[in-house]
Amino acid sequence: MREWIGKHKAEAFGAAVLAVIAAVCIIRMLQPVKVWEFGEDQLERMGEAIHFDANVIDGNASGWYVDNSLEYGEVFVQTPAVDLPAGSYDVTIRYQGEGSGSEYAFASEVDTYRVLLGRDGKPLEGGRTGKTLEAYYLRPVEGFQIRIRYGGEGYLILNGIEIKQTRALERMFLFLTAAGAGLWLTAIVTNRHQIRRRRLILGLGVAVAAALPLMMPYLYDSYDLSFHLLRIEGIAEGLKDGQLPVRIQPQWMNGYGYPVSVFYGDGILAMAGILRWIGFPLQLSYKIYIFIINFLTFYIAAYCLRRVVKTEKTALIGGILYIFAPYRLMNLYVRDAVGEFTAQTFLPLIFVGAWEILNAEKKERKHSWLLLTAGMSGIIQCHILTCEIVVIMLGVTCLVCWKRTFTKTCFMGFGRAVAATAALNLFFLLPFLDYMREEWKVNSEGYGGPIQTAGAFLNQLFAVFPNGNLGNFSIVEGLTEGRERTFAIGIVFVLGLLLFLADWRKYEKEESLCRLGRYCSISGIILLFMSTIYFPWDFLYETSDILAVLSSRLQFPWRVLGAATAVFTVLACIVLDRWNMRNKRKGWILGAAMLGLTGISTGYFYESISAVKTPIYVADMETLGTFELGNGEYLPASLEAGQENFPEDRIWADESVNITKREKNGTHYILSCTNTSEQEQTVELPMTYYRGYVAKDMRTGGQIFTDSGENCRVRLTLAGNYTGTIQVKFEEPGLWRIAEMFSLAFALGIGIYCYRKKICERNR
Repeated sequence: MREWIGKHKAEAFGAAVLAVIAAVCIIRMLQPVKVWEFGEDQLERMGEAIHFDANVIDGNASGWYVDNSLEYGEVFVQTPAVDLPAGSYDVTIRYQGEGSGSEYAFASEVDTYRVLLGRDGKPLEGGRTGKTLEAYYLRPVEGFQIRIRYGGEGYLILNGIEIKQTRALERMFLFLTAAGAGLWLTAIVTNRHQIRRRRLILGLGVAVAAALPLMMPYLYDSYDLSFHLLRIEGIAEGLKDGQLPVRIQPQWMNGYGYPVSVFYGDGILAMAGILRWIGFPLQLSYKIYIFIINFLTFYIAAYCLRRVVKTEKTALIGGILYIFAPYRLMNLYVRDAVGEFTAQTFLPLIFVGAWEILNAEKKERKHSWLLLTAGMSGIIQCHILTCEIVVIMLGVTCLVCWKRTFTKTCFMGFGRAVAATAALNLFFLLPFLDYMREEWKVNSEGYGGPIQTAGAFLNQLFAVFPNGNLGNFSIVEGLTEGRERTFAIGIVFVLGLLLFLADWRKYEKEESLCRLGRYCSISGIILLFMSTIYFPWDFLYETSDILAVLSSRLQFPWRVLGAATAVFTVLACIVLDRWNMRNKRKGWILGAAMLGLTGISTGYFYESISAVKTPIYVADMETLGTFELGNGEYLPASLEAGQENFPEDRIWADESVNITKREKNGTHYILSCTNTSEQEQTVELPMTYYRGYVAKDMRTGGQIFTDSGENCRVRLTLAGNYTGTIQVKFEEPGLWRIAEMFSLAFALGIGIYCYRKKICERNR
């Protein structure tokens, strides 16, 4: 042991530091948490207020009442000052009110940004009974207070405030310690393999560079940011609810729930959801997720390109070009299109897997179906629309190359990939197809429409300096709003295309590479054309119902630029590889030029988004609300989605039904009630009904009939003279569970197969 420490002092020191951090975290987690409870008597009133007992207004709890007839002052109520040790806290404000304008604010003896950021003048919405806020402090906070301001509209009753210490920060550091140990072990293993080590180190550096806009206290707001942050929160809440995998995310729409996980693959985003479940702040979970995706995007692209080109350096340059491609950066920082930029991570696997099946020698293509399977599974688990684009593109390619496609080896390769992809993703595909048989807004009549008006202009495609404008979505909006975003393919990819077209005949000596280059150039040009307003999307929409559905689901023609970016990256690497083979000096110059153009374009884009984008600080879910549904695609078709239709903690029942207890936790609801009439009565709960909700009497186990009530609420039918306690919860159909077990077993089988294959290759 001493001898090893003497030879590996740096490793030993790092291991000791990680062990100390882990020990401190565990010791702190074992200590009891502190709670500061401020009831109505402990609160400091700064203005006039009236003490109300319980049930004076709409079943209120007792507390301090204020309205605009009183002299309420700037600060209505505040807590006594307390000294908070470093750590994480839940701050619960219990109140009831009507009207808008009331606010809360955090304060301390020294008002630093750590205390004020995202917590100064934030709303206390009417119609609610309270809110719980999260706080993370790496240093002690002296004189901490919560101040409540009445907005002058309606009324406000403040019932109490609680500050409760949590162990989220300790869990977070414990996880980071374990992750650091894992990274350290990975570095030791890859140190024996020079190429993998180089990819790993460069990948981490490139991932950091691609995440530079995130290295500030904020995020940049966009159309889809709140929706995807709520998805992350929903995965975490679903895991806390006991769902595995998560199907109904419970926090949406004031806790009524949303089946977004059934329709929108969460397999990759689950990384962020697990971080959130562990205790990471919501915003930090998202930032770490982007960093991980950046690293995977570079590493996968470099690995796949190395299977196409001759040199490792060309593959690494290709990985850099791909991760900083303008369309990918736009998805990352302008649109926050989490599904799309995650799907772009897996496109190189699909491209190379399909290319090897069609073109490689029999020995080389033997296991290429695994690449295609991994790539297709990746995009299924993050973005169905990208999956549709890729399937159509692969289908057209196979038809064009039909002579190769229908040879035994190629056909078997694609067949294995299709079967393996279906088996691996059956746990998602079966519930998705099962629910799609019902009527949802996404498949209802009138959803979607012609999309040609949303296409890109040529000057947008070939912009040298892409900007960070959110812009508009149609030609008409462009006339009224006047802000156009850029859908640039990237000047470096245009350069690669022009260089290939200029001397493509010289590639004929290498038939396979020439054929691939021609395919990339032709398919890339077609995809560019399809992304513009000049492609006849509206004509296709009017020609056929099938084409109308396919085009309208695409929503925006420029979504095909993700696939175009992948093929142009391969083309640029083919050109660079060819130049290196002819003349290494010219190859180095071309590679440097490509990296330089990419760096200039990326630098301008970073500057642009910092100038034009609106920063947003997401302290927790309360910053977002729970109604950022986008277009509400996955709601029942008959549901009215206005926020006023989803009051918190309300039950709809006849006067003959007496309710003595009610408790909601995620997708679970416990209700104690008595039906005093001899007739059947219904009770509607504050939960949206989705097939799978069941209700049982907790004493007898008997089923209570459950269906969809008014505005699709969960409705229970109580027998005459019924008395008891009912538990309502979401239960997956048995067929879904079978699909999950099958996918898990198949994934384990694939893992064992790959491991044995690797061992056999080593033995050879």
